[in-house]
Amino acid sequence: MILIPGHDKNKAAPFPYWVLGLLLALTFFHSSAYANQEAGRFQFVHGTVEVVRADGETLAAERNLSVYEGDTVTTAAASSAQIRMVDDALMALRPRSELVIEGYQYNQADDDASLVNLARGGLRTVSGVIGRNRSENVKIETPVATMGIRGTDMDTFVVPDEQPGNNNGLQSVLRVNSGEGTITSQGVELGVPAGSIAQASPGQAPQFIPALPASAESLEAESTASSDDEGQTDDEAVNDDLLDDGISDDDTGLDELTDELISASIEDTLEDIIEDQTEDDAGPSFDDYNTIIRLQ
Repeated sequence: MILIPGHDKNKAAPFPYWVLGLLLALTFFHSSAYANQEAGRFQFVHGTVEVVRADGETLAAERNLSVYEGDTVTTAAASSAQIRMVDDALMALRPRSELVIEGYQYNQADDDASLVNLARGGLRTVSGVIGRNRSENVKIETPVATMGIRGTDMDTFVVPDEQPGNNNGLQSVLRVNSGEGTITSQGVELGVPAGSIAQASPGQAPQFIPALPASAESLEAESTASSDDEGQTDDEAVNDDLLDDGISDDDTGLDELTDELISASIEDTLEDIIEDQTEDDAGPSFDDYNTIIRLQ
């Protein structure tokens, strides 16, 4: 009972509803702040790319525009975008694609996690800090399967299923360019090493396939159609168009990412050489110097 001076103590004081209002306001503020965590920023945009916020607001994507948990990113035909995430992961969205940022938490802690949902189209991902340190917490959901990474550069496709009897449904395809990935469907997880391709259809466990389905190849070709360079391989054209199209090399961040990866490799190699030197009190060998030169 709340006692108020001058008030009959035998009568209950009216409930202070302002307290309830304050609690509700604080709860709303906390949940809104959590939902609005920045997940990354557009590094470049080519063609027509839109972002739909969790509250329904639609924005035309542009360089340095932030993306947040709950955002949906869509690309039109002959359009693409690259997003650098807060943990320095890279996500390159291919034409005619739809990606939902379900959750992205990066606090350099054990609960760091990344969850995105590729509803259709194609997505190339290069792991960031979360993928390198907490790979089990990085997932790419699709309508058919879930992709996992282990320090990986990989492509995920959600395209029409071309297999007979599948009634023109969707299939999920995983191609691993480096590192290792996983594809899980129907309770079966399949490890996919670098240079391999795996596929999952509705109601079927994942399986290895020898090449990309024609629908995925078509989507990849659309990504590279604007390239004016001659004599490139398909992989080189994908890198140029997905990561470099529309702006200079200095602006893409790809060179920076490559430098970071090379520097990390050199540092690891130097540490190994120093440890070996400490063990046997001998200086670096001729082969050691050759190893460093090759990495540079």
